[in-house]
Amino acid sequence: MLISRRRFLSSTALAGAGAALGACSLTKTPTGYSVTVNVAEADAWAQAFKNAATLVLAIPAFTSVASAAVIAGIDTAVGLVATDIGVIDKAASGQVTITLQTTGVKDALSSLLTAGNQIISLAQGVVPTITDSTEAQTVTQYLAAASTLASVLSALLASASVSLATSAVKPDVVTQRAAYRTLRVVAPANL
Repeated sequence: MLISRRRFLSSTALAGAGAALGACSLTKTPTGYSVTVNVAEADAWAQAFKNAATLVLAIPAFTSVASAAVIAGIDTAVGLVATDIGVIDKAASGQVTITLQTTGVKDALSSLLTAGNQIISLAQGVVPTITDSTEAQTVTQYLAAASTLASVLSALLASASVSLATSAVKPDVVTQRAAYRTLRVVAPANL
């Protein structure tokens, strides 16, 4: 069953400020704060971005109007997603959580967000040229779901960058679960 674009987009509205980020925890240390990231959440973000690209590129109405440069840009971004999550998984060494202070982790998460946003942006530029309204709506749903998860990652990075003095705005748990479902990714257990 497809939900209407309006209903899906309204379900992805951001929750109010002050919600704790489920993907991380904050610990006060003698030198400041330490942010711990759930590795399963990072893996799920990466898989969601890859799936968004794969699902969008599987829609004939999209690929028939997308330029070769757009398709190549999306493919390049998917490659970056794979590289970034590889860095995070290697740094985690099989652990369930990892701190942002671990060498390369914050940069890899930031790059993951950039790649995810690149997939979204490139694909959104094609949507107005899709003549099949049903397929255009499907592409829009995938991109809205990916945008929801990108906003979660953005909130995590923003809160870490501001010395965790302020809470970042992020989508609520129900919205996050819906976004994962739309992109055919099993939501992390912490949601």
